[in-house]
Amino acid sequence: MRKITQTIETLLKELPLLQLPLDASVTTAMELMTDQKNSCVLVTEQNKLRGIFTDRDFLRRVASQGLLPSKVKLCDVMTSDPDHLSPDDNIVYAIHLMSEGGFRNVPIVDADDRPHGILTAPRIVSHLNALYSSESDVDNEESVVREWDGWIDSGGG
Repeated sequence: MRKITQTIETLLKELPLLQLPLDASVTTAMELMTDQKNSCVLVTEQNKLRGIFTDRDFLRRVASQGLLPSKVKLCDVMTSDPDHLSPDDNIVYAIHLMSEGGFRNVPIVDADDRPHGILTAPRIVSHLNALYSSESDVDNEESVVREWDGWIDSGGG
């Protein structure tokens, strides 16, 4: 359980940092996202976070409106001032924020709003998988099963 209470800083070296300026085109963003196999890009101005552009933004604000991606600037279709976390925030807090907000991507920025990475839902799942598949964190399978013995399934979904 100790690893899930670590800070995001422990994951930073594994987090992508895709960023483009405000005046970059949607086409440029989509090409970068495709090349890097990521679902978002951070939008910056003078190396400070100003927004985030996601695949959902593309679908809702560009494609569904029939706009030409090459003619649209990120600043016109990005999510401005997105919720973000700092490297010092706890991984558990990140999971909570993403769950409550319905986010799949959260920018990680320092106190000066400089981006350090993008925490993604797949990265968190990968982290949790590594945590819970590790035998060093669980003494044996019986201790995990015993923990759930008191629960009764009352049905109802």
